[in-house]
Amino acid sequence: MSRVAERWLRAAALALCACLALYGLDRPKLWIDEAETALLARSILVHGVPKARVGSDLISQEIGREFGPDLLWRWTPWLDKYVAAGSFAIGGESTRAARMPFALLGVAAVASVYVLAFGLFADRRIALLSLVYLGTSVPFLLHVRQCRYYALAILGTVWAVHFAAGCVRGAGWRAPLGVAAALTLVFHANYLTFAALSVSLASATWVLGIDRAGAGRMLLAAALAALFNAPWLFVLDVAGKSDLVATFHPEYLAEYGALLVRYGFPLAALAAFALLAAVTRRWREPAAEWRAPVFLALLPFAYVLVLCLGPLRFFRYAANLLPVFAVLLGWLSVRAYEMQRAAGGALAALLLVTGIFAELSAAPTRYGGDFSPGRTSRTLDWVFPLGNFLTELTHPFEGAIGQVTELVAAHAHRGDRMYVSYEDLVARFYLTGVEVRGGQSGESLAGWGPPEWIFTRRFFRFIGPEVPGSDAQAVLDWLERAVPWSEYEALELPVPDLPGVSIPEPQWHWFVPPTGGDRAVLARRQAPRAR
Repeated sequence: MSRVAERWLRAAALALCACLALYGLDRPKLWIDEAETALLARSILVHGVPKARVGSDLISQEIGREFGPDLLWRWTPWLDKYVAAGSFAIGGESTRAARMPFALLGVAAVASVYVLAFGLFADRRIALLSLVYLGTSVPFLLHVRQCRYYALAILGTVWAVHFAAGCVRGAGWRAPLGVAAALTLVFHANYLTFAALSVSLASATWVLGIDRAGAGRMLLAAALAALFNAPWLFVLDVAGKSDLVATFHPEYLAEYGALLVRYGFPLAALAAFALLAAVTRRWREPAAEWRAPVFLALLPFAYVLVLCLGPLRFFRYAANLLPVFAVLLGWLSVRAYEMQRAAGGALAALLLVTGIFAELSAAPTRYGGDFSPGRTSRTLDWVFPLGNFLTELTHPFEGAIGQVTELVAAHAHRGDRMYVSYEDLVARFYLTGVEVRGGQSGESLAGWGPPEWIFTRRFFRFIGPEVPGSDAQAVLDWLERAVPWSEYEALELPVPDLPGVSIPEPQWHWFVPPTGGDRAVLARRQAPRAR
């Protein structure tokens, strides 16, 4: 392939990936985690810093644990909130404006993975395939199209791995500065993923053949990252959350392993590659450059071990590894093609278009078979997984909370009040003329009086050992004793009452409209409103 042809193919591939990342960002509405980021962005435009109170809205999903008496947000880093605030300042508040900067960062991550792959293997075919694998990855697209920190963390990870390899290979003083800057970006996106990435880089770079000078550059990078970010450990009160990471959860290992072989790197493809190498007896060529692929393959192991110290397990925490897997798949595909063109080409085509290897890899795990009935097309899962994403992209739909906010926005009077038992932050973002309470804010309902609108979810609240539910009984008592239900009419919506249909977790995301189950019911008060 000529350099000119490769450049045109790269531009076309990047344009395709940009279309997938940027198209249709206005639908569906933000889900609860995105709404949290968007509300804090609104708070920044009012206060200059993220505070948990903006107007009448209290922003909390943890019964107020995210902030102190000054209401300054200390639960998560602030960078994604400032990114969203900047977008709002430029284009006004909207669903599209909330998501656009993160989708653009996702496109930047796709372009950057080309640099990472070429830097490791000096092969433009591997770099081009890596770009396509990442840019068409459904889990990747789900995450970078959200108003959340995910795109920041993914982009930072690409450059942290790139510059870490540069430190080992003698890339001069720019490499440690690059590692420090990239790790700082990841830290200010999410400090759990920062810890996991830092440990995994420290654990895997020796494979590249690090010498004393390379070790010195890595130590310099670590020192600079610590210097830049240590003060924020106090601002964000990371020590105050140490109880959340006090326990290692060995059961998380199997869960993350199952997720990663299903949505990241299908082990069945590696088995096919090994079989092809054995049959063609061409294993010596790829084995000669073992350092770079082994370096990439080792990164997830230490990374996941750190994630097992977290209080919860979600694929979003491991989404940083998707660029690493994309480069590994690019390398595997090109080297398979060099062993035997027909078989290697078929392997690459199956990986690029179908989900066969992912489904085979997931078969022994809980994500094998029909794990999520109704959420995807099982045929597309096998034949064309990107088709599930394209189906949702071309036929967007609103879940229960989205339809409820649209109905209330169309019929509410300014000054109306609304109680929402879960996903209240979505209503708070979109219903600016309505006073919203509820969710897991811990906000007192005593003396509030019967509101004009009530949306009590079938899934009442997210309460577990990690999330205190001390006020749950008080809320239930309020609903039973303080609400004159005889004065309300029930409005049944044509959608099941399911929470989080737009969640980025690929195993839980709804690509098609949910059907069946109990319908969402919104209660509207018919008695004259007190003024």
